Amino acid sequence: MGKKKGASTSDAAKVSRDWSASAISNRDINKLRLGFISASEDDIRLPGAVSRPKPPKGFTVMFVAFLFRGLSLPAHKFLRSLLFYGIQLWQLTPNSILHLSIFITVCEAFLGIDPHWGLWRKIFYVKRHNDSNGPPVVGGVGFVVRKEVDYFNYPMKESVQGWRNKWFYLRDPLVPGRRSNLPPFEDKLIAKPKKSWQNVLSPEERATADRLFEQVVTLKNTGGLTMCGTEVVSVFLQRRVQPLMSRPHQLWLYTGKDDGSRVSSADLSAEDLRDEVRRLTCLSMRDNIVLTSARPPYDSDHLPSEAPTVAQCYPPTPESGVELEDDDDDSEGTEDAQHALEDSDVQEEEAAEDDAFVRSRRPDLRHNRCCGGVRRLEAENSQLRKTIRSSADQVLEANRLATDAKNENALLKEEVKRLKQQMKDQQDARRAAAVAVDKKEGVLRESIKDLLGKIHDSQFSSWCSFTGH
Repeated sequence: MGKKKGASTSDAAKVSRDWSASAISNRDINKLRLGFISASEDDIRLPGAVSRPKPPKGFTVMFVAFLFRGLSLPAHKFLRSLLFYGIQLWQLTPNSILHLSIFITVCEAFLGIDPHWGLWRKIFYVKRHNDSNGPPVVGGVGFVVRKEVDYFNYPMKESVQGWRNKWFYLRDPLVPGRRSNLPPFEDKLIAKPKKSWQNVLSPEERATADRLFEQVVTLKNTGGLTMCGTEVVSVFLQRRVQPLMSRPHQLWLYTGKDDGSRVSSADLSAEDLRDEVRRLTCLSMRDNIVLTSARPPYDSDHLPSEAPTVAQCYPPTPESGVELEDDDDDSEGTEDAQHALEDSDVQEEEAAEDDAFVRSRRPDLRHNRCCGGVRRLEAENSQLRKTIRSSADQVLEANRLATDAKNENALLKEEVKRLKQQMKDQQDARRAAAVAVDKKEGVLRESIKDLLGKIHDSQFSSWCSFTGH
């Protein structure tokens, strides 16, 4: 394959599924503005007929399929940190984005914790995809569930048709207090595997990850039913929250329709929700899709029973904003080989290198304790806000009842007034009717009197004619 301008070809001589001109249209953008991206035209750029992206400064390359699976900008800290594996956002697949959204929703809405780096590494590892034509350029890297873990068997589509052709430029706004956004766009043909992709846990990290994963397994099998993950997806879709977006607070503090983390104020009907979940699966219209879990997700009205006991644990983010280059792995490695590396005995030199790698990425314990205290304060503040809101609701309810009683009293007075007027009108009508009857009787009497007089005069005239008078 010939060298393309702006792309490095030193990694491989043969690749597949390279960039092509975007097929996105203004109509697609207008649909996305309904709840996935900013309505401002200044935040969106269409690439036109170019076949290789060249995003303006402050913009990133975004795929429509990623937005439908829970990603909006600015990105969540967990996703932003994961990309410092040495991966570009566009090198991930839509299914990997959905895996991330499900994982964050499970952590925040069902476990009541922030997404945990150790738990993530216990469940997933990073894999570079290959096909008969070579490693894909776009979507060449994926997050894969380990075979040995009992995770949600989500019915994902094996492939999302045409997703690589629907891309555009989206502004990546800087979040206050954050030193960097997503890694800047870099046009390279393939991602170079790294040792960190194997997600090897230290014994200390594994103990915490195992304990958290037991909670995931318990959640999965709650109520005698096995969750497949559609119940998790329905949570963030129904709440109109993008899990992979930087949000004001976690999902366990979600307050409802007016929540500041919603990307749309419009609610989904039950039928629309089912269709949206189905679109993210391989299921057909004939298949039954479970949308409700046996254990309800947390929110501000249903907070976790106790403050989280697990300290925040995010992937490491180098302050320079660039992935460290000391853990490149030149071997391709299959999934089985990666698992063998985890379970095999390594040489002392390799073990020391791995320990140094883990230590360099281990979160600062003081920072964790501080963050844990902050989270407990957030939970207490949320509970206090809930109590205040409940008291305010009671006052509002009392005021409403008093207003209703006042309005009802006014209505009763109006009804009494109306009935009195109705009675008066009826009495006036009866009197008028009696007067009319009396008048008619008088007229009738006069008519009878005149008639009798005429009869008498007629009879008298006849008598006079008969007698000759």
